[in-house]
Amino acid sequence: MLAGCAGVVPLQQGSSVAAVTQSWGPPTREYPLPDGGKRLEYNGGTWGAQTWMVDFNPAGALVASQNVRAEASFNAIQPGMTAAEVQMRLGLPSEFKSYPRQNELVWGYRYFSAFCQWFMVGMNPQNQVATTSYGPDPACDRPGMFRSRL
Repeated sequence: MLAGCAGVVPLQQGSSVAAVTQSWGPPTREYPLPDGGKRLEYNGGTWGAQTWMVDFNPAGALVASQNVRAEASFNAIQPGMTAAEVQMRLGLPSEFKSYPRQNELVWGYRYFSAFCQWFMVGMNPQNQVATTSYGPDPACDRPGMFRSRL
């Protein structure tokens, strides 16, 4: 829940991990970065439309932060990427849905869109990206949901 509010509290370049976690709370997940630093994920959860990734260098200083629930991030997801690579880039999805006939587990990511759509990643049985697409967010059909997004 805090992650949905996390973007409201600005972060200062060079801040320590301790300063960020004191301000934003504990992260949803943590990932090691190739350079020896780390990435903290602040996920908006099932109904959230933002996931913030906060990157630290090996010395523990903040070097970057961004909301990755955006079309630029989604468009970088390519067939063949592993589940771990997708989570490292986008974080945990809003929902999972199994499609046995297609032999895929689809990960759905909500985000702010004027068209109330979401991004979907189809994972094959080998936990690799098989397909990606945009489509109508099923939550938009629920009465009273996301009306303020438009």
